[in-house]
Amino acid sequence: MKYLKRLAWVLAGLWAAFGFIASNTPADVAATIGSWTALPWLQSFLSGIAALALNPLFYVTTMFTFGTVAGWQLNEWKRKRKAGEWWESLGVKMSLLNYDIKDTSFYDLDAHALNGKIDVVRIEAKKRGLAFPLYKDGFTNADQLTPYLARVSVLLEAGNVREAKQLASSMSKAPSS
Repeated sequence: MKYLKRLAWVLAGLWAAFGFIASNTPADVAATIGSWTALPWLQSFLSGIAALALNPLFYVTTMFTFGTVAGWQLNEWKRKRKAGEWWESLGVKMSLLNYDIKDTSFYDLDAHALNGKIDVVRIEAKKRGLAFPLYKDGFTNADQLTPYLARVSVLLEAGNVREAKQLASSMSKAPSS
């Protein structure tokens, strides 16, 4: 992948140099290049490149290739930009989980669905380096997660990732009352 990018940049540079030379009048080019054009192998090489560059199919292929590479780079940039905002998405998930826990009544409890939602948020938090309260740390019911979820989610939604990680670490050690 790296080699393709490097090759594309080298070809673009060569094409730009050739375009600059070809855009001048022949007298200007001859004066600039000087005695180099007198070499027979260089003359045949330059005339071959000129014939290639004047071919419409080569021009269309070149522009299509540059357009494809530019579009590919733009899509990569957009994908990386969206992937970089993971903290906002996780903060929203934590907020929604907090509301789900608070809205669950004793008679309307679907423990498996709630535990599944908690697991999803816990796994994503662990992937991103945030400590998450566990049963072995003294968290015995979902209601004990609400202070953690409320405070950490607000920090993540605001983009304060470092502070959210510090708070998550301190709040996941023991349940607060």
